[in-house]
Order: sequence, then C-alpha cells, then structure tokens
Amino acid sequence: MNTIERISYIAGSTLLWLIFAMGGLVTAVIVPILSSDLVTTYSEYANDRVVIQLLMTMPALIGMLIVLAVLLLLRLIHNDRILSVSAYKWVQALSISAFGLAFSLLTIGFWLNSKNTFPPLIAVIVATGSLIALAVGFVTLTLRSLLKRATTAIEELEGVI
Repeated sequence: MNTIERISYIAGSTLLWLIFAMGGLVTAVIVPILSSDLVTTYSEYANDRVVIQLLMTMPALIGMLIVLAVLLLLRLIHNDRILSVSAYKWVQALSISAFGLAFSLLTIGFWLNSKNTFPPLIAVIVATGSLIALAVGFVTLTLRSLLKRATTAIEELEGVI
C-alpha cells in the first residue's frame, strides 16, 4: 500500500468516525433540546414531544448505521478483502439503511404535512434527501450484485488454479 492510499484510508476513517460522533451528539443532546423548544414555541406541536423526538432521532441513527457500514467496507478495502463473502452483508446493510433513511425522511414530510406545517423549502429538502437516499439504496443493490459476481468469478478461478 502506497503513502497516498494509507493517508486516504486514515483521513477517510477519521472523518467518518467524526461524523459518527456528531450523529451521537445530535441524537443524545441536540434532538431533545430542539424538540423541547419546538413544543414550547409552537402550539401546533404542543402534545407531540415524543413524536418529534422519534422523527428527528430516526434519520440520525440511520445515518450513523450508514457511516458504520461505510467504515467497515473501507476497512475491508484497506485489508484487500472487499471481494470476499463477508462484504455482502455490509453492502446489504448499507442498502437497507439507505432505504430506511428515505423512509424516515418521507415520514417526517408526511407528519409535517398532517400538521399543516410543511414549508416549501423543507419540502424540497425532504424530497431531495429522500431521492438521494433511494438512489444510494438502489445503486448499492446493483453494486452488491456486481460484488457477488466478481467474488464468484474469483472463487472459480481459484478452483481452476
């Protein structure tokens, strides 16, 4: 492994762990404070503290799962084991998490719409985030099938040799 690859692996891993820690901070500290402020500030949300916390926590937790899956896949790449059967489950987890993120964002949009508090800018953000998450989910499923074919081909070649 050359120096650039090593630096890229360390920098990428470090940034991903930082993002993971930020997700933990958002989930543990910021979401409870923000949901409390929303409940006290806006009468539309007066009895919805738990719902708001759940709706805000789900994308953060799913985002943390996505970061974890990417970290594990990065580690497999770093150790030259990405073309192994163990990589399937992490690619599958990444895909399922991306679909879950899209679902959680759409749930937020539907809930805001049911409260008649869905401003156009937030609608655009929710729609864009959902579409990006769906695209990542489908692309990851495609990559999973490609990974499976490549792994099968390598196993067949090893059987011949």
